[in-house]
Amino acid sequence: TTLDAVKISLLLELDISNQPFTYHPGDSFCIVSPNNASEVDLLLQRLGLVEKKGAHVCLSVLPGTKKRGAAVPQHIPRLNNLHFILTWCLEIRAVPKKAFLRALVEYTTDT
Repeated sequence: TTLDAVKISLLLELDISNQPFTYHPGDSFCIVSPNNASEVDLLLQRLGLVEKKGAHVCLSVLPGTKKRGAAVPQHIPRLNNLHFILTWCLEIRAVPKKAFLRALVEYTTDT
């Protein structure tokens, strides 16, 4: 990539010849990197959950939800601790989506 390029281009080659899974043309994969540990700790502190970061949580869709096909994303384990989920499964620096903000409205007040 040139120094004045708008985006950086990288070439990454993975040797999967000895891996025990099958794949087909058009399949995709994801490389997961952890969130910064200090940012995860700061988020836990801001949420008041530092003492509960090792607590196991069980994620599921609320019974009776009206959204068709609602499900916990496959990349998030159904049962794990809060610290693991915030470190490895969620993009804590991503811009929140409208649906997420709408879901939070139920837990807010105008004060």
